[in-house]
Amino acid sequence: MGLVVLALEAHRRGLTLAGRLFNWDSGWYLFIAERGYDQGGLATSPLHTMHSDLAFFPAFPYMMRFVHLSSPLSLREAGLSLSCVAAFAAAWGVYRTALVCHGHRAGVIAAMLWGMLPIAVVENMAYSESEFTALCAWALYCALADHWIRAGLLGCLAGLTRPSGVAVVAALGAAALVESARVVRARRCVRPAPTVRWWRPLAGAGIASAGWSGYVAWVGLRVHDLTGGYLTVQEHWGSVWDGGDGTFREFQTIFGSARALPLETVVVAGVVLAALLLLVVAVSGRQHVLLAVYSAGLMAIALGDHGYFMCMGRFLLPAFPLLFPAASALARARRRVAGAVLASGTVMSALFGGYLLLVWPLWP
Repeated sequence: MGLVVLALEAHRRGLTLAGRLFNWDSGWYLFIAERGYDQGGLATSPLHTMHSDLAFFPAFPYMMRFVHLSSPLSLREAGLSLSCVAAFAAAWGVYRTALVCHGHRAGVIAAMLWGMLPIAVVENMAYSESEFTALCAWALYCALADHWIRAGLLGCLAGLTRPSGVAVVAALGAAALVESARVVRARRCVRPAPTVRWWRPLAGAGIASAGWSGYVAWVGLRVHDLTGGYLTVQEHWGSVWDGGDGTFREFQTIFGSARALPLETVVVAGVVLAALLLLVVAVSGRQHVLLAVYSAGLMAIALGDHGYFMCMGRFLLPAFPLLFPAASALARARRRVAGAVLASGTVMSALFGGYLLLVWPLWP
């Protein structure tokens, strides 16, 4: 529905749907897919800056290139098609993960909630968020289903997709320690012994760490600073992890302002506050350690990044386990209530997505 609204309004303004969906960071991914890394930046970036393209992880642009070379699609078409397919895979992964924890009805609603978040329009753009969410969702599902090697391989790919891939690595590591300890204790006092071998969770976690740490180390070698090379690249983009001080100051400015705030600022602030509340609800409800650590890691990365407050909505798109308590509550509600909430949320998401890509020219 968001795509339909965006397409109709773009046509009315004399614009194309593909032109609005392939924008901003999509140009950087296109540049990497065409020429590889560290070619001096991209002159057609929104601010005409010459930052290093090493800030962008490789999985999405190289997958664009693979789809382009193996099909008649152009690189732009490959990027948009890849995001579309990845969005469906992500929604399916969100459903399967929620199914394990809360049942079928909650799983369906969780997938719907993920698809109608205020920044859900990004799921259809040539950005890496959909691919990253799909890889993380299926990695978490495989871990919950005790398929630890598969979880590790998917986590490795997630770590090659976005900097926040470290969150899924941390989640798999924490869950692997808990599961390995449980298996060892069970083998000592239970017959028959558990079918999962104690070392498989640890092996899966180790495999998952190879993607993110491998790319960060490679960037360090490229810039001749093995320990802090990637952080230096990010600093040139204005992205510095300050432990949340910058975000706190942004909220002070927002709540201390006497003038009317732009719609996008209000929505992003609301998304961040809602995510914090949902994290508290999830943790207090004893959500599985795998999901809790993953969500908390994404929250820490998003809130601790100084310089990209208006991007936080899309940075939190992959934090889908935060939606599980709401999905579980809606699953228990009357059908009319659940239907009204989901329908109204879909409409608001579609309208806000159109506003971001057609009205607000500075959306990153």
